[in-house]
Amino acid sequence: MRGEKDTRGGDPAAIRYALASRRAELILVPYFYDLSPRALYSRRGARVVTFAEQVGFSRRWWYDRAHRRVPKPPGRSEAGNLYRLFHEAGFQGPLPETPLAFLPDEVFDVCDALRAEGLGKDNLVIIAPGSGKDFKRWPEERWADVLRYLARDYDLRVALAGAPDERAAFERIARLAQCEPLIWCEASVRLLALRIAQARLIVCPDNGCKHLAVAMDTPSLTLFGPTDERQWGANREPRKHGVVRGCAYDLTEEERLGLPATHQMDCITTAQFRRALDEMLGEH
Repeated sequence: MRGEKDTRGGDPAAIRYALASRRAELILVPYFYDLSPRALYSRRGARVVTFAEQVGFSRRWWYDRAHRRVPKPPGRSEAGNLYRLFHEAGFQGPLPETPLAFLPDEVFDVCDALRAEGLGKDNLVIIAPGSGKDFKRWPEERWADVLRYLARDYDLRVALAGAPDERAAFERIARLAQCEPLIWCEASVRLLALRIAQARLIVCPDNGCKHLAVAMDTPSLTLFGPTDERQWGANREPRKHGVVRGCAYDLTEEERLGLPATHQMDCITTAQFRRALDEMLGEH
């Protein structure tokens, strides 16, 4: 769960109401960022089950208060971690794969619009460089080099895709590349997913677009810095989803000392990324 911090020291009213209006016997907490977990432990008789780490709690104390803490072994897929958490609520059977659902008219409209611009699986590459986490960002000038490489060396049509507030950054990347990519900054995730489904390849850091590519069965090439691709990478058909890494994801605090937050991403060079692109475009 995410939300704005309550500067008065309490929890947002919506969270308090949601918990108070239900007689919960079990509260599963996969993620809980930017909020005080106090309300989670205020329901008398309700067991709180969460992960032993990487939940978003501000202090170890909140983890220790849980009735059960499900471990996150290194290298395990996050889908598998979530399945183990929900197993505590009685979910059994194999890990399900639930495809995204779209109305036929939605699919036809997007396909027709792309076809009208001469775009499709043979020539469209989507770059989604954004991230809500600063430590996952790659320098704009390197994205510009990738854009120029795809457009000029491969003669591909490239679209920069992301949130509405990323348009200025995309325009800077286009100017640095001296190219004229498509810029898609609509707020609709459904529209973006359908466009990704019609692309030859999507290129991005470890962000939500990578997960959309997996869901829409589109090959992807992802830059990984401080996150583990075994945990956050594709959980099916891994050969379709390439990984680029510049250094180890699990640097110790001593190794990070004096380094910028983006150090692990900065270690990925454009030459390394170009080689990975060559492999991906050759295979797909």
